[in-house]
Amino acid sequence: MKKFILILFPFLFTMSVLLSASLEIYKYNTSTKKYHKVECRWAKKCTTNCIELTLSEIRDRGGVPCKVCKPPK
Repeated sequence: MKKFILILFPFLFTMSVLLSASLEIYKYNTSTKKYHKVECRWAKKCTTNCIELTLSEIRDRGGVPCKVCKPPK
């Protein structure tokens, strides 16, 4: 039983981290195709062409990560 728990816990932890990263919201600029973390200074300056998307939606649109805040690819 202890062996099972020792195997199961790291697996569940890894899955929860991966799932939370994919559901996180980012700011995506539709004209430049760059995306930013919400707290990024460039995301705060983007007003007219920015929408909020998840990382998987951004990947589908061919988004390019910001070089300042360095969101996940």
